[in-house]
Amino acid sequence: MQKTAQFTKYEYQKRPIEDMILSSDEFYNKMLQRRTVREISSQDIPIEIIENIIKTAGSAPSGANKQPWFFAVIQSTEMKTKIREICEHHEKINYETKYSEEMKQDLAFIQTDHVKEFLTEAPYLIIAFKVRYEENEEGKSTHYYI
Repeated sequence: MQKTAQFTKYEYQKRPIEDMILSSDEFYNKMLQRRTVREISSQDIPIEIIENIIKTAGSAPSGANKQPWFFAVIQSTEMKTKIREICEHHEKINYETKYSEEMKQDLAFIQTDHVKEFLTEAPYLIIAFKVRYEENEEGKSTHYYI
């Protein structure tokens, strides 16, 4: 069974080498500014922003244009608390039994541990799931690009 997908043709626009060098340098310098965020705001934001983020993530290129993923948005305080409890339980085990002393020393400067308060402080959690297959009227189609 063949999945019908809409494709947007990529149209290459040749640019002068000098422009490409400048553009790649600007991109590199911009990427030097990125950081992992360890503090999460509890400020509520409109769900439309979350929906746009998910639409953007969901449009990423994938093998055979299968997009073998879906996203769950969690806003419920009760569900976020359950997720936090599970994550903290497993992370505590990691810190106590799986992480080497060297790894713990590497993590020390960011003062992280098994406690994940951001999971209940953030207004939304977005969880990405991989999809191994899809089913439709025509039957089952395997996602072999996962």
